[in-house]
Amino acid sequence: RAAYKEADVSSRDGLILEIEDRLATASSSAKSTSPPGSPRSSQTLTLTSQIQQRYRLAKQVGDDFLQEAVQALGEKQYMRARELVDMARSSFADAGDTISREREPLLQNMLQYVVVEEEREVLSQKRRAKELKEREEEQLLAKRMEQALGGVMEEEEEEEEEEEEEEEE
Repeated sequence: RAAYKEADVSSRDGLILEIEDRLATASSSAKSTSPPGSPRSSQTLTLTSQIQQRYRLAKQVGDDFLQEAVQALGEKQYMRARELVDMARSSFADAGDTISREREPLLQNMLQYVVVEEEREVLSQKRRAKELKEREEEQLLAKRMEQALGGVMEEEEEEEEEEEEEEEE
């Protein structure tokens, strides 16, 4: 600001021209200190591209883990799905804070699906066990009734046979 006041810039257009001049001066001095192709600028560029490539790779690995978690959930491998979600979370953290924050809701949703499916599976197993027990109890009751009725029927048949024998005599 002080530099612009010293330059006696009072109008908006004058301010814009002064800023453009300063930017041009700064960019030309930056170009003169490290021309394109110089070892310093190419090293910085290479390092930056390596970091970006590492972030992209970590993001892709995290996405792959997440896809495997979906498959594990479909196969009802709940513990494996949880492990894969944790591995995906770690990969996304390696990819940077932005990616980690973007993917966190997705990871939370996936964990919620795992929990819901686990609970559904447990309830289903309990329901099947209860139905099996009820069927077994019904079969046992039917068998007992059959035995009880069979005994009564045998007694009636014996009585009928005795009556017939008495009538024949």
